[in-house]
Amino acid sequence: MAQNRLIRGKEYPFRIEKSVNVAGEGEVLVLTDPFGIRHLLPAGYYRGYDLKPGTTVTCRVDKINCSGRIYLEPHHPFYSAGNIYEFRFIGLDWAVGEAACLFKDIMGKEFRLPAVLFQRIPEPGEMIPLEVERIRKGRVEIFIPLLYGSLKNHPVGSRIMLTLTGEVSMQDARRYFRLEDTEGNRFYLRRKYFRDYGWKDGNRLWCEVREDEKGMRYIEPDHPVYIPGRCYPFRIIGIERMTSPAGWEGWVAELEVSHGRSAYIPVDGPGDPEKTEVVCRVREVVRGRPQLDSAGC
Repeated sequence: MAQNRLIRGKEYPFRIEKSVNVAGEGEVLVLTDPFGIRHLLPAGYYRGYDLKPGTTVTCRVDKINCSGRIYLEPHHPFYSAGNIYEFRFIGLDWAVGEAACLFKDIMGKEFRLPAVLFQRIPEPGEMIPLEVERIRKGRVEIFIPLLYGSLKNHPVGSRIMLTLTGEVSMQDARRYFRLEDTEGNRFYLRRKYFRDYGWKDGNRLWCEVREDEKGMRYIEPDHPVYIPGRCYPFRIIGIERMTSPAGWEGWVAELEVSHGRSAYIPVDGPGDPEKTEVVCRVREVVRGRPQLDSAGC
C-alpha cells in the first residue's frame, strides 16, 4: 500500500490555502493534505462552517471514484454521525407527491422524511429527536429504521419472497422501491442500485436477508442473471492502472455486466489487446453489482 495515499473513510487534517472561482463550479476552497497534495472543495455546500484560508480543517475521505478523484467531507460544526439531535418540525410537504415531514437543522437547511415514519404528525415548531446517520455535502442524512424492514424473525442468510408495490421518495427526493411481504410488512430498496433490473409493480422477488456492519438486517434481491458461485463470461471494456480507495495500486479490468453497472477485477497488466472476454466467478451481488473472482472457473 502506498504510504502517501488518502484512505477512504479515514480523517485527515487539511490546510485551507485559498479561495478561488472555477468555471462551472463557482467558489471552491483549495486544500492541502498531509502529503502535500492539493484538493478542491466546493464552498457552496459549507456556508456557515467558518472555513477560512490559513486555517486547518479535519475532513473525512468520503469517496474515491474509479478515476481517482477524491471527495472530502469537512467536520460539521454541530453534528456528528451516529448521534441523536433534536430537529425542528416545519410542517407537512407534498412536493414529491407523497406526504413528507419537513424539518430544519440548526443551520437552516431543510430535509424531508416520509410521514409514514411517524406514529403521529408533530406540531409545527416541535423539536423531534432524530439520529444522524451521515453528513454529506454539508447536509445531515437521518437514520431510517424503516429502510431495513421487519426482519427480526428472519435469520441472516434466509430468503423471503416480496412483492413490488411501487416507489416512494425519502430524504430530498431519493427514490426507493417499496416491497411488501404476505403480512403487509414493508421493505425499501434504493432505486438507483436496481433500476436496471426491469422490475414492474406486482413482480414477486426473492430476496436474501443480510446484515450490515452496524448489525442491522437488510435485503438483497436476486440478480436477474447472475447466481453466486457460478461462472460467466464478461466482455472487457478496458484496462487501466488505478488506485483503490484502500490505497492499493495496480492494473484493473473494467467488465460489462448484465442489468447494471460495470464490475472490476485486478489483472497483471495491460494484457493482450486481442482478448475481449474473460470468465469470472460471481462471488456475491452487493447493491445490484456482481463481485467477481477471476480464479476458480
